[in-house]
Amino acid sequence: MKRLRILYTRKISKGTFAGDISHIGGVNGGELLEKYGVELFPDLPEVRFYNQKDISGFTTDNFEFETEIKSGFSHGKAACQRVDIYLQGKEVILILPISRPECVGELFLAAFGVGVSSQSEDLSGFGSDLNDWVTVKVTCIDKQISFFTNDKLTFETEIPNNPVDIVGVQYRFEDPGAI
Repeated sequence: MKRLRILYTRKISKGTFAGDISHIGGVNGGELLEKYGVELFPDLPEVRFYNQKDISGFTTDNFEFETEIKSGFSHGKAACQRVDIYLQGKEVILILPISRPECVGELFLAAFGVGVSSQSEDLSGFGSDLNDWVTVKVTCIDKQISFFTNDKLTFETEIPNNPVDIVGVQYRFEDPGAI
């Protein structure tokens, strides 16, 4: 099983802060927004960090992905401190949602052909205190995918689709988050 490392740089476009994840290290969206003079009020910008390039050798049936995220900002439209982590496969996607525990009723998890809503499945394990660092881990062995939040198993399922290459990773914050 291959392990995907999360890496980073930065770029700004049209009210969304976006950074290409391409060198080792963490990043704080709030510090970057301040550095580039992007105001948080009255309209809080979305923050996205991404790497959409050749990261060949990672497939949707056997991989491990681990990262840490933090928000620390819970005002206005960012009250739920929502973070979506995307692993983009060729023609399929994984969307892993994290929010404050009181906001888990609006979550949707997509896992390379499986879609699960908190309205029909228990996704409460994806609720965390994002004022502190939250460790998120996804392991997939022979199409059996497991999701962990702070080392606790939160959900598992089987991927129905044939394996494809993972071609990118993206973090979407409602606020100036950190990875």
